[in-house]
Amino acid sequence: MITTFERCKRLYQTTAVIALNTILLFGVLYCILAGVFALRDAWKTRPENNLVSRDYGIEALRKAYPGWEDSEIHQLLFEHWMRPAEYEPFTQYLEAPFRGQFLTVHPAGFRHIPDQAPWPPRPDHFNIFLFGGSTTFGYGLPDDQTLAAFLQPILQALHPEVALYNFGRAGYYSSQELTLFQRLLADGIQPDLAVFIDGMNEFFYENDEPLHTARLKTVVNSRYTEGFETRNPAVRLARNLQRYLRSMSNPQAPPPPTKAATATRVAKAVDRYLHNCRQAEAVARHYAIPTLFVWQPIPNYRYNLDLHPFAQFGLKERGPNAEGYQYLEVNREALDLPENFLWLADIQQDATENLYVDQIHYNPILSRQMALSLADKIHVQIDSKAVTNEQSQ
Repeated sequence: MITTFERCKRLYQTTAVIALNTILLFGVLYCILAGVFALRDAWKTRPENNLVSRDYGIEALRKAYPGWEDSEIHQLLFEHWMRPAEYEPFTQYLEAPFRGQFLTVHPAGFRHIPDQAPWPPRPDHFNIFLFGGSTTFGYGLPDDQTLAAFLQPILQALHPEVALYNFGRAGYYSSQELTLFQRLLADGIQPDLAVFIDGMNEFFYENDEPLHTARLKTVVNSRYTEGFETRNPAVRLARNLQRYLRSMSNPQAPPPPTKAATATRVAKAVDRYLHNCRQAEAVARHYAIPTLFVWQPIPNYRYNLDLHPFAQFGLKERGPNAEGYQYLEVNREALDLPENFLWLADIQQDATENLYVDQIHYNPILSRQMALSLADKIHVQIDSKAVTNEQSQ
């Protein structure tokens, strides 16, 4: 006869064996998943597997980088597109410090150019801060071929004391640039001229919410630990399965916005831009800092897309930014534009060659053209400030 004690003993032994085997099974599965994701991460860190090379293919990229070796193209794009962003208070994020073969980013958040002036800026220099998005930063270009890299030596030929700092950052638009400008001033970093280059990103932030707003809302609302979520193999597997199931559900795309809705969105974005410009002017005026506001070119406005090697990848002649450019062109006289406003939207309308290294980012030809136009305007402002300083003395 089996006693109660023996039954409990057998139940315990059975439960212990099942629990141990379950733990061992989960341990083995965890190690397998960790190995799979480690191999996947290693594959993703190969230069040729960067986002742009995968999306466009090397044949299209060779047209944008004539004379470059394939390995150099992959390495350049890897350095630009596979770097993690770094959190920054108020602006949400900055270009993280980096030093590579083609790209160097200073810990203060600006991109290096040849003959880069020291940080913090020296008072005996005429220090110019450039603010803008990824086109100002120079995504897809080496350090010596960006807009800032061309602009500094052009200005230094006329004014040797000029020093440029490129604060362009991926995804930035006027609201974030205004915030960054104010934070630099609050830290005691004051330029002699602030240049804001906008247009490309201005019409993609309908609710005036920067790029990572949704993710930050999720973090704050749910209080989960981002690091655990991104490193744990089981969680990563669950997230990948979730993404796969979503892709299989074939959700219907939202209907295209009506013409009236697009017009309202465009007018709202332009009004926000002008509001940010007025705030930047007011803040700069308090510190006696001249400002320049530049409206940049985009590929789907007054440019022959037959010349564009990446137009085949879904680049449309019309879109929210193209509609916005059209609106601004038609209403320029009626709008309260900043006092120092430079319209470069049509700088490429007579082009006979490719001006882009991907769908939207400028190649060295367009970067230099813009630098020449900016130099003409900035040269006048430097002379004007010099005269004002002499008169005040």
